[in-house]
Amino acid sequence: MAPNRSEVMLAALDLNAKYKMPQIGTLAKTPAFQTKVTESYDKYKYCFRITTTSIYMGDYHIALAKHLGEKFGFNKVFPILQDVLWARGTADATTKGLEALGWKKVGEAVIPLGTTDFSMPLLKAKDAGAQVIPIFFDMPEVAQLIDQWATMQIPAMPIGVVGPLLDPAAWESYHGKVEG
Repeated sequence: MAPNRSEVMLAALDLNAKYKMPQIGTLAKTPAFQTKVTESYDKYKYCFRITTTSIYMGDYHIALAKHLGEKFGFNKVFPILQDVLWARGTADATTKGLEALGWKKVGEAVIPLGTTDFSMPLLKAKDAGAQVIPIFFDMPEVAQLIDQWATMQIPAMPIGVVGPLLDPAAWESYHGKVEG
């Protein structure tokens, strides 16, 4: 198996290649993995990934936001993301795709790991006139972001990857503030 964080998986590639140890990545989403394997296949032929990339995730969120734009007239986006490689890549792909469709990025907040207070980036998104807030996190503390969004009544629709909210019981766990 491989490390789950993109940064660690990339660092492990050379070590696994050196010792010809199979590496099977299941969560790390950086497209840099395929680039390295493709450019030096003989070196990395024991390294595999069985998951999507941040590019695929960006495409999915572009399609979702495009639908929201068509249905509700939204065209202003303010990404809030965890400061890790996959989240930065997904936010970048999403933003570039939306800008190509005529959307305006009105700001962005990159959040350090372990953060528990998201009120400032939420207020910045509100003040910037954001209509959609793409959220890209896998850290458990992000559930607080959604709780604060609901409590603060931020008038922008959050979409994205919020790992702790994938549980089918999210609706009950967060008292009807989210739907997982």
